This record gives sequence, structure tokens and C-alpha cells, in this order.
Amino acid sequence: MGTYQVHTVSWAIMAIKTALSIGIRIALHAMALVALCVYGGLSSFYSTVLPGSITSLTVASWPDNPVTAIFVTTQGPSRPQLFDPISGCLYYTEDDYVIITGYRGPSIDIVIPSTIDGKKVTSIEGHPYGDVLYYGFGSDIISITISDGITILGDKIFQSCYDLKNISIPGSVTSIGPGTLLIYRASFSVTCPHDSYAHHFSADRHIDVLFSDPPPTDGGVGNEGLPITPLLWIGSTLLAIIVAISIFFTKRKRGA
Repeated sequence: MGTYQVHTVSWAIMAIKTALSIGIRIALHAMALVALCVYGGLSSFYSTVLPGSITSLTVASWPDNPVTAIFVTTQGPSRPQLFDPISGCLYYTEDDYVIITGYRGPSIDIVIPSTIDGKKVTSIEGHPYGDVLYYGFGSDIISITISDGITILGDKIFQSCYDLKNISIPGSVTSIGPGTLLIYRASFSVTCPHDSYAHHFSADRHIDVLFSDPPPTDGGVGNEGLPITPLLWIGSTLLAIIVAISIFFTKRKRGA
């Protein structure tokens, strides 16, 4: 009887050890799976870029991440990206003009040229993938100068430029994407001409503006925001004369 009890206790201990061992292994596998999902990006899966060779998609492709939107890129086999070694810009051509898509040069103070290979640069292409971070321009860029003649700055094109301090925008620009100048940096500023599209766009969003041209002296708006016109100058001069005459006659009357 005693031997039976000893064997029973021994088997019970082995069963408990086996259960604990299996439980620990299951827990470790579960932790590894969670780590894979969290740190491997599966639990934060927001988007993917698919090539043109894909011919079929099913709901089972993303069982836990239903597709809510589809963004079609404007770049494809018919629009291969080219590299300009002089400016360091990536671009593609459309008819007789050039569209900039990014920058891959070594400089941190870059200039977007007005022409590439004899063709006029008209725009910097906007963000092609919705809300996905777009690395068209590197994070180490400090300043960007956009040459005169470019008219369109696409949306969110500089959102990965975390060190960007200044963008110089010419008066030729007539369209700026709503998220283009969302640079989260206290010292960020825009340099542009007075009364230009970039001036009003930046001022409406409380972005510091540095002017690239002298303040207007005829019917424009100066740095203080006050109109400077010949009529105002004449009125101020007449008022000063009237005040001086009034003071003169007042003193003369008192002296009499």
C-alpha cells in the first residue's frame, strides 16, 4: 500500500512538471507571436504597396485589416523615375515638362531647379500614398529653395524632413497642398515675396514669413501691415502743418 502511494505521488509530480513545461512553452510561443505582431508591424498594419503584376485580391488577404481605401500611384512603368546628377532630384517627364518626385543628392541645403535636361520643371508631385509616410525628401534636409517658374507644390511632400528650417518659395507658385507646410518645428519659416500665394498661405497658418523682396512703397502692404500711399503721406504732412500753426497762434495769443 505504501509503495502504491509512493508511485501515485511520483506520477502526480511528473504530471505536474509536464503540465508546467507545456504551459511555459505555450506561454513563450504566445509571447513570441505577440512580439512578432507588435514589433514586426502586423498589429499596426496600415498600408501596402502592390505591383501591377497582381491580378487577384480576396478579403482573406487581410482578415484583421479590412481595406478602407485604395490609392493609385501616378508613377508606373509608363513614367519611370529618372535621376538628375546635377541637382540630385528624382523626376519624370510629361510631354515637354518635368515633375519632381524627390531628392537623392548629398546636400542638406537643396535647390529645386527650374529646368532639367532642357525641360521646364512645373511642379513637385504630391504625396502618392494617402497618409503613409512618404520619403521623397530626406529627413536631414535643412533648407529647400524652389526655383522661379515652378507653380505647384503637391501635398505632404516635405513631411519626412524633420530637420527642415526654411523653404524658399517663389512668386510663381500658385498652388500648395494643405499638408505641404506642416513642419512640426518651432524655428521653421517660409521665405517668399510680399503678397504672393505662399505669403498668404503661410500667414493663414501662422507660419513665420521672411520676405525675399523689399517692402512695397506704393499701394502695397509693408512689414507692419499698414498701407503706404501718397495720399496717406500728404494727409499726415497737412495734419502736422495744422498742428504747428495751431500751437504757434496759441502761444502768440497768450503772449499778448
